[in-house]
Amino acid sequence: MRFLAVNQAAVDHYGYSREEFLSMTAEQLRPPEDIAQLLKDFQDPSRSYMQRVARHRKKNGEQINVEIVSFNLAFDGRPARLGVINDVTERLKAEQQARELEARYRALVESRKDPG
Repeated sequence: MRFLAVNQAAVDHYGYSREEFLSMTAEQLRPPEDIAQLLKDFQDPSRSYMQRVARHRKKNGEQINVEIVSFNLAFDGRPARLGVINDVTERLKAEQQARELEARYRALVESRKDPG
């Protein structure tokens, strides 16, 4: 569950130095209430490829939503998982706003329909 390597984009986005990342585990990026699901995901050896959305925390405490695509591989001859992580916080907020606007629009249209 610990980080074996990290790219500069992750360092820049999360606010941790490369050294800090390499001393951390994946659990440390998750809110406490999400750790059980993380452990469950990692303990399923049959799932060599996974795609999911999860919550992460940056060094400054900000919570973000991320899409994770991960798969099993060998790293320096040891079993590991490669994770590609994309911050989707703003996209999810925009999608929620669009759903709320659509619901309000539909309610407005329904209230304006002529009953007879």
